[in-house]
Amino acid sequence: MNIRIQTAHGGEIRLSPILPAALRQRQIPDSLCYGASGSFGHVLLQQLEGDHICALYHTLYFTQDEQVTYSSNQSAIRLQIILRNSYFYQSRPLGTGAIHERGLNLNYVPSIHTVLKFRKQETYNHLAIYYQKEHLLGLATSFP
Repeated sequence: MNIRIQTAHGGEIRLSPILPAALRQRQIPDSLCYGASGSFGHVLLQQLEGDHICALYHTLYFTQDEQVTYSSNQSAIRLQIILRNSYFYQSRPLGTGAIHERGLNLNYVPSIHTVLKFRKQETYNHLAIYYQKEHLLGLATSFP
């Protein structure tokens, strides 16, 4: 997993495959997990691999209002499903916007660099399904 999370108040959040005890109870069986917890709150990313896809389930909670920069140098074709709370973002590839709770967003970005704003003491959950380009090329002829 090549993801970097930087907060405005607390600096970089270093994710570890060794989960803090408080996050272990939230682990999806057979998922590959990366997490961190501390005075800032907690972050838990859970990854499930499939044929030509990868699902990444995010759980984020911050003790104070926070601005988080979420970045990765890898390109991504992803379907994002917002499960809890709305996400307000500013993204280099996508611009400024919001994805609201129960909202869906399918996009391609050459790299991920997104600034997200989180309200204090709120839990945010979303599921991102990452597709391999080769898998989707076969669908290109299905659309006019």
